[in-house]
Amino acid sequence: ALIAKGGHNGESHNHNDIGSFMLYDDGQPVIIDIGVERYTKKTFSPQRYEIWTMRSGYHNVPQIGGAEQLPGEEYGAQQVDYRVEQGVSSLTMELRDTYGAEAGIHSWNRSLCLDRGAACVQICDRYELVREQEIAFHFMTLQKPEIRGAEVKIGTSTLRIGGAQAAVSAEKIDVTDNHLQKSWGDTLYRVTVITKGQKGEVCFEIKR
Repeated sequence: ALIAKGGHNGESHNHNDIGSFMLYDDGQPVIIDIGVERYTKKTFSPQRYEIWTMRSGYHNVPQIGGAEQLPGEEYGAQQVDYRVEQGVSSLTMELRDTYGAEAGIHSWNRSLCLDRGAACVQICDRYELVREQEIAFHFMTLQKPEIRGAEVKIGTSTLRIGGAQAAVSAEKIDVTDNHLQKSWGDTLYRVTVITKGQKGEVCFEIKR
């Protein structure tokens, strides 16, 4: 099951997560959305987006030249297209306007595709920036990832990186909030794939 999000970052109870996705295989989480910690005064204050669970850096979207997505209705997906054809579902969207001007984006097109017959998901990002920048792709997981070169083993699934020379790392995140602990336990992980570029395409394939 593949779940992906368009919309804009001015929604009620918003997280900065346009273009993010979740993936489950046989009922088990592969790529996850963290959710929200227990509500506090800060949750609904001007400091809301200092909370890590609200930031795009902890959702499954790219970070461009260090820039994350910004909050507000004006920061949203454009040219959204959803299709279902012979067991293949796909969603594409332009993410340029979900980031501020400092990200320096001419175009950032994200395509997410689920091929049910092949039990395979493809995430492809085609981009053009105003200058060469470091690009970090984040993937949140519950299961501890095993990095094997250009592949990452997550439970019974494997994430493969294509289209770019990249450095892959995994960060352990201690979960201290008791509301999140009820969903995920004490530990989550963030896989980060770092590359550099001004124009190109990076694709990720996830399959059993």
